[in-house]
Amino acid sequence: MSWEQAISEPRLRTPWPVCRTRFGPDSHCSSTERASSMPGGKRGEKLDVLRYEDGASQPRGGIDVELVEQQPSENAASAGNDKIDHLIVSVKAAQTVSALRPIKDRLGPDSTILFLQNGLGSSDEAAEKLFPTLDTRPRFMQGIVLTGAWTIEPFVVRQASPGAIFLGILPRSDKNDVVESSRYLSRTLTQAEVLGAKEVEYTDLLQRQLEKLVANCIANPLTAILNENNHILVQAEMQPVIRSLIAECARIIRALPELQGVPGAQERFATQALEERLLAYLPQVQHNISSMCQDIRAGKKTEIEYINGYLVKRAKELGVPCDLNAMLLQMVLTKDALLAERR
Repeated sequence: MSWEQAISEPRLRTPWPVCRTRFGPDSHCSSTERASSMPGGKRGEKLDVLRYEDGASQPRGGIDVELVEQQPSENAASAGNDKIDHLIVSVKAAQTVSALRPIKDRLGPDSTILFLQNGLGSSDEAAEKLFPTLDTRPRFMQGIVLTGAWTIEPFVVRQASPGAIFLGILPRSDKNDVVESSRYLSRTLTQAEVLGAKEVEYTDLLQRQLEKLVANCIANPLTAILNENNHILVQAEMQPVIRSLIAECARIIRALPELQGVPGAQERFATQALEERLLAYLPQVQHNISSMCQDIRAGKKTEIEYINGYLVKRAKELGVPCDLNAMLLQMVLTKDALLAERR
């Protein structure tokens, strides 16, 4: 399994923000989805996954779904006030804060939030806006999903390719110990063979995330701006653009302070090394459709601010030139604005 499979991005969407399902005795894991104003709850929902190998249906039932109001009122039916020990956030990066806000008071320092999302920066934003105090902040985990899937209809997902999940616990400046809820969540996910999940050291996870980010910084905006499938990424005319983007991304990543002193990081993100890995893989995904292109076609807001936008932000902090990423960021933001006017 190579990192480049990240171009096929997974998407599993439900109509409600919080979906709770049992992981084990006396514990639960909540996954946040897009916000809804519907109060109350719904039991017995089913999820159906069509397998990559043979398309066989694998329905799962008995799921306890909570409906959480985006702006709850005193008279609204409660969706539950119990403490959340383990939370998996899989919404689009731009929706993270709004999805977490209604339930932030149910999360404490012994809780663990796992962010399974495209791009980078959403967990930093959540910490800044929702959990500014370290003493009360939940423990954060992040993950990278190297597989592909798309939604056929609500609660029905087709797996496009096999893959794996890499998980890591984010370091904290206030303490080095890891709370039991983080270990429990990691252990539970890694024991589920169907997920192919593996816990790795944070520096390893970060490098995997950055490699995926480079792939997304290229595939997503180019296909979204041109409204074309991934086949344009193997066109001869596109190669100079892709090579220039890879070089710029590599320069920014090599300058990141969190990678300084990490063994092998400078070599891993050398321009030629990144270029060889990415250009060798693009032909294998030329029939795919990037998530950003799908969002543009569906009239939805993209995640550009957490993909190219993340590198632009870090480059400005470090004083590293980032003209190409900045240009792509503004072009996609313009498309976002035009689509918003039409909605």
